[in-house]
Amino acid sequence: MYCSKCGAENADDAAFCSKCGEAMEAGTQTDGGDETFKLVTDVATGPNVRLKDNLYQGIFVVCTTVAGAAIGALISKFEGAMLGALIGLLGGVLVSGVFIMIYRLFKH
Repeated sequence: MYCSKCGAENADDAAFCSKCGEAMEAGTQTDGGDETFKLVTDVATGPNVRLKDNLYQGIFVVCTTVAGAAIGALISKFEGAMLGALIGLLGGVLVSGVFIMIYRLFKH
């Protein structure tokens, strides 16, 4: 029997899911075919609610923003620092988002 919440396979007589703890509904079985859908939506488009992922992403974004500001300040004091920080911020968000998506794909 598959859990209706997380899709994990459980024993037919299980009262609760062994993975997420959700109460198993008697007589409810799914074929698990929606596991692929759940994987794709969680990896590619799902909300990032994992604290550890958020922490790593935040640290990466801060580092790229500071690095961009420092490099920009070397080129042209204030304007360069602001432009470098903006580029670092945008780049950090995009790159860290891609890395987290790839990480989730293999970690799942």
